[in-house]
Amino acid sequence: FSTTVAAKAAERQTVTVAWPWADAKRWDVDQPNLYVATIGARGAGIVDAYPQRFGFRECWVDGRKLMLNGSEWRMRPMLRQPKTLALAREALARGHNFCELWPDDPWYRSNPGFEENYPIADEAGLPINGVTPHMGWHGTNMMSPDHVAKFREACARLMRRARNHPSIVMWGTSGNKAGGSLNPANVGQRDAANAEDAKNKNSDHVAVAARAKAGIDAIHELDPTRPVFIHNGGANGDLYTINNYLVAIPLQDREEWLSAYAQKGDMPLMYVEFGTPVSFDYMRGRKGFVLAATSEPLLTEFLAIELGAAAYRQETPAYRKVIHDAFQKEQTYGWMHMNQDFFRMPSFLEVQDRFITNTWRSWRTMGITGGMIPWDDGYYQLDGKITRAGTAMQVANAPTLAWICGAASEGDPAAFTAKDHAFTAGARIAKRVALLNDSRAQQAWSLTWRATVGGREVATGRASGTLAIAETAFAPIAFPLPAAVAGGKADGEITVEARIGEAQHHDRFALRVFASPATVAGEVLVHDPTGRTSALLKQLGYRTVPWKGAVDANRLLVIGRGAFTAAMPLPGDLAAFVRAGGRAIIEAQDPQHARDQRGLRMSYKASRRVYPTDPGHPALAGLDADDLRDWSGQGTLVEAKPDYVDGSGPDVAVAPATGLPANGWRWGLRGTVATGAPEKPHRSGWRPILECEFDLAYSPLMELDCGKGRVLWCQLDLEDHAATDPAAARLARQLFEYARTAPLTPRVAATYLGGDRGAALLDEVGVTYQRAAALPAGGLAVIGADAQIDAAALEAFADKGGHVLVLPRAQADAGLGVHLVKRDEHLGSLQPPAWPECRGLSASDLRARVGSPAWVIADGVEVGADGLLGRRVVGKGTILFCQIDPDRFNADQRTYLRFSRWRSTRALAQVLADLGAAFALDERVLTPHERAAAPAATMYHPDHRDDWDLGDEPARYYNW
Repeated sequence: FSTTVAAKAAERQTVTVAWPWADAKRWDVDQPNLYVATIGARGAGIVDAYPQRFGFRECWVDGRKLMLNGSEWRMRPMLRQPKTLALAREALARGHNFCELWPDDPWYRSNPGFEENYPIADEAGLPINGVTPHMGWHGTNMMSPDHVAKFREACARLMRRARNHPSIVMWGTSGNKAGGSLNPANVGQRDAANAEDAKNKNSDHVAVAARAKAGIDAIHELDPTRPVFIHNGGANGDLYTINNYLVAIPLQDREEWLSAYAQKGDMPLMYVEFGTPVSFDYMRGRKGFVLAATSEPLLTEFLAIELGAAAYRQETPAYRKVIHDAFQKEQTYGWMHMNQDFFRMPSFLEVQDRFITNTWRSWRTMGITGGMIPWDDGYYQLDGKITRAGTAMQVANAPTLAWICGAASEGDPAAFTAKDHAFTAGARIAKRVALLNDSRAQQAWSLTWRATVGGREVATGRASGTLAIAETAFAPIAFPLPAAVAGGKADGEITVEARIGEAQHHDRFALRVFASPATVAGEVLVHDPTGRTSALLKQLGYRTVPWKGAVDANRLLVIGRGAFTAAMPLPGDLAAFVRAGGRAIIEAQDPQHARDQRGLRMSYKASRRVYPTDPGHPALAGLDADDLRDWSGQGTLVEAKPDYVDGSGPDVAVAPATGLPANGWRWGLRGTVATGAPEKPHRSGWRPILECEFDLAYSPLMELDCGKGRVLWCQLDLEDHAATDPAAARLARQLFEYARTAPLTPRVAATYLGGDRGAALLDEVGVTYQRAAALPAGGLAVIGADAQIDAAALEAFADKGGHVLVLPRAQADAGLGVHLVKRDEHLGSLQPPAWPECRGLSASDLRARVGSPAWVIADGVEVGADGLLGRRVVGKGTILFCQIDPDRFNADQRTYLRFSRWRSTRALAQVLADLGAAFALDERVLTPHERAAAPAATMYHPDHRDDWDLGDEPARYYNW
């Protein structure tokens, strides 16, 4: 095409030319259709030409949809300056279809580095944003009409140069200078988010929004053809953009995060920084990324939430060296941001794999339009190789996606995220395959699926169809399970092979099939004001009788779910009931009541993964960690989605330091196994049966031998799930039968022989004892490090049924033929012995975060826990050598070993309890005390930090 027009002599003018062009090719993702227009000038004294490359494309916003060239475009963004064609093409190869250029230009000047990206993105077919000048922190450069005019003038200069680049599909401006609501109830909803922000006392949102609007309006006036966004701008602009770091919020909550947006969102939603999680999330500091990057690393402890004790086994020496070498003093460390030894941890990469896979699948399936920019991506490629987490990102972020998901449920847009995987024999399974096409063309699809149980095929199916651009479809999977399974339980799986266009997809879903449950029989006492626990007991086959308050050693007493309330006091003395030989089980109670009146520190999270502490415990027979995750149904102990705008109470408490929920948002209770598990007491005889959460320091099921009886605390959500999940039902049956019938182990008197250091150690752990100069007639004898051991007398004492605990010694000859050896760097142990004297111990209790000097047992007895314990059975009794020494860590100076000191304190207390000892605070949980009237001593190590910035509460929330 060509034409000639006359231009007049003037400093500035606009000349319009046009041609009919019916078959012009659009510029699109990975379709870099480019043209060149050459403008020539000929006249008196001038011959010149200016070539301008351009392309045809249109991008606009339609409600919450982004439209590109007339069809919906679901973005899969990343942050990158594609300064070479290779980098731009690599971004496309990773599955990203938009690169954000960080919009952080200096005031009134463009950074030439940004403009280098524009022609490269054009040529690659990679959509990007153009960068405009900055409005200043919270719009401080937009405070007056004069400011706005200068901003508009600066934008005009920059945008005029860039406007013909087809890769610039929108304009970005003023990074991190506005902010907005993070609340999943309101995110992506302009009016609701603005209303919430206006109520935030810590926010100057109204003023900032007005300044932001002035700047955005100026950009729109200059270019009405492109959307405009502010990086982390909330509802200011055409896209809702926000930094979103969910820290320790559970994965299931993450997966459901967009459920309100899926129903009510009215803007494209783009999480411009999204922690996958980000490495900062695993640090102690909670006041800005600088403090986080120079604070105590807690990767392994956080990763244990998802991996259990495997997190400890996967910890690397290089990571432990980082902790040691970066430490300076108190809670000050050297700079550790993007430390490669963090990213190399197999446990870190495994959790990244799981979180990326699940979150990208669920959010894309739920319909996110602007996508999420992964932050950080240091895990993606290490040592020149794609990691397992990088591979997960490539798969989950690809233009097409197919995966096995849950069945639909009317009115519940997140139902497909359910992970129900335990089924009763003969039941009918209903799952689906989610099929997504986020490519830029219609795609044909086909799939086959196959189901097996116990290695035998039980069902197959196939389906096919066509997916439009930006369409999500579901193909059903439904089949009956076999009516019977051998051995009471069988493993199975569903596999899917799918093709969407030319892309192949594979997915696998593991399941368990349980035999039809056998009913139990018996009569139990109950105090159950809500009736929820009585209904469960009757479902299992028990007869229930209201407890009138009397001691009854012949029947199990069940304290019903939520029964501990000030409004409904118990009809009798629970501590006296147990002390006199009664059996009791306390079902799940309000976590805040337990904090306020029972002396327990409770998790703020609803746990979807719980792990056996003692796999051989009768209550856990035939169950493993896979049976203790993602139960079918939804929890109800606490409010599933509290009102964080107008609500009140501890669930919605705001941290003054951040103006955000202190423990983050709770967004659903689907698949819970336990809600608000208690932290394992350090200075009491409570014995964990299950463990979970941060550093596996919490126990949703624990037992206490108290006086002549036994009591269990069960924070499991049995009442919510036993009717629908056979694993939960089996655990409930076995638990109540254990509580009802297992032999009791009454407490015995503990006698201490030795000097003041050993006595101080016993006082630290809170054990009840008497000091003496000679062995008692029976019970438990605790031998101090400085006590002389009369081998013959000790063995005679044990032979008659006495138990002996020898406290830690620091010499080669420990007595009784036992030899110790000095280790300069001892890491504790990940192998608790399967001895009766070690019930309730786990790797969490015995490991050390970093190696420390220790005397350990070499020989002379049966050695366990890598030398921390040694055992000799003598007749009816036991002599136990214990080298678990909380004082060996020097944790007041080496503060990164404070948690190791806590765990060793608890481990020593556990060994004492297993040998029959009682503790001063054993009955604290059984008797309510208002905090103001509670005993000064606590069941936990006194070295606890309550501050926000560097405190010990792992649930503290911060949005980086």
